[in-house]
Amino acid sequence: MNEYKPIRPLKEAARAQLIGRYGIAIPAILMIAAIQFITMLLSDSGSTGSVGSYLLKYAISLIIDLLMGILIFGKSLFFLKIARCQTDATVKDVFFGFKNNGDKAVLVQLPFTIVSFLCSLPMVLINLGIIPCPTAKYFHAVLIFLGIQIVALFVARLFLGLSFYILADRPNLSVPEILSESIRLMTNKKGRLFLICLSVVPFMILGALGLIFGLLWVEAFYQTLLADFYLETVGETLGDPVKSQNPGDGCST
Repeated sequence: MNEYKPIRPLKEAARAQLIGRYGIAIPAILMIAAIQFITMLLSDSGSTGSVGSYLLKYAISLIIDLLMGILIFGKSLFFLKIARCQTDATVKDVFFGFKNNGDKAVLVQLPFTIVSFLCSLPMVLINLGIIPCPTAKYFHAVLIFLGIQIVALFVARLFLGLSFYILADRPNLSVPEILSESIRLMTNKKGRLFLICLSVVPFMILGALGLIFGLLWVEAFYQTLLADFYLETVGETLGDPVKSQNPGDGCST
């Protein structure tokens, strides 16, 4: 399959699949964002400014990032249902991983947490004074290593980005098999995924202008688009609202 073929059909499919579904897609996204925000506040609450407190906060942030794999798994399952026009998609799907294959979801998230750890480690060493950094250059160092982390995580997703969808569809596979299958499926598809992500940037800018509501709409569209990319990659027909159980009414339940 040509990785650079037009992505417009995927976008059109995502828009159609979300018709009548924003009422559950946006609350699902809000739920995840709220949990992330609360856990971030909790990790900061015990900070006293000491070295031990800083290291504890950093360790907790890594643990939270690892556990977020459970919610990412649930989100992937939820938007797969949206992309397939399944009528049983609910906000509760976001928490599916807490009762089903949560251990695998955490292990699938592990490579991304390791990348985050390696990329953020230089700033930790700078903050601890182990690596000297002039105050005038501290902000530049933050931007540089943050940029490196964003790029490194994106590259990791170009290889392992389908892992959570695979876990949702084939939970019988072991974690190494899931990661290997993602790498296999992404062969000759990395450029296509990059273009898909790039094509959403203008929507993100417009969404930012619309503040919270605009960003929520873009996030719902983006997650559905990624789910459609997965379906296309595995050779599955994209969900068609016209052929769903409620033709002419989007994919609504």
